[in-house]
Amino acid sequence: MKLNKRSFRKQKRPETIELLVEQYIAAARDAALKWRSALFDNSPVTILVLEEMLEELYGELHKKSLKRSLGLGPNEVDIAQWANLWGIYLGETLRQQLGGKWITGHEEAPNLLAVELPDGTVIFPTARVFRRLSDGASQSVASYYDMIVSDAREAPEEETESGGDATE
Repeated sequence: MKLNKRSFRKQKRPETIELLVEQYIAAARDAALKWRSALFDNSPVTILVLEEMLEELYGELHKKSLKRSLGLGPNEVDIAQWANLWGIYLGETLRQQLGGKWITGHEEAPNLLAVELPDGTVIFPTARVFRRLSDGASQSVASYYDMIVSDAREAPEEETESGGDATE
């Protein structure tokens, strides 16, 4: 059997933010289906299921162990990977409901993906999921989702002179 050398190469990074988001959304949908038999279709109801999954994941990441007894917390790389997966799903669900576009390079967090809403508000859903997985239920993504939707519905349709706000 002849091996294809291409199959051993590292996958190329997607050329656009949109392609990157599509890949993460596909992975999140697959993970939700395998983990909870949940169909993640970017509808608001899936955010409640996501919150339950993040609570379970938080418990796993912070489980009592020798590492914890030595005062060491969960690995930040693990948290960041989960935060990217579920944060992009959360952000895409908000973007589909409220409009807007994915951006990078915002002055408050230049290395994070963010969603710029039509009123100019910039949100950082991956940062919120990171905080949820680090700090627990006090950083609920369901509450965050509700707050962003509520604020967007109350915002005037045209952007104000000072621009939008940045929200984690």
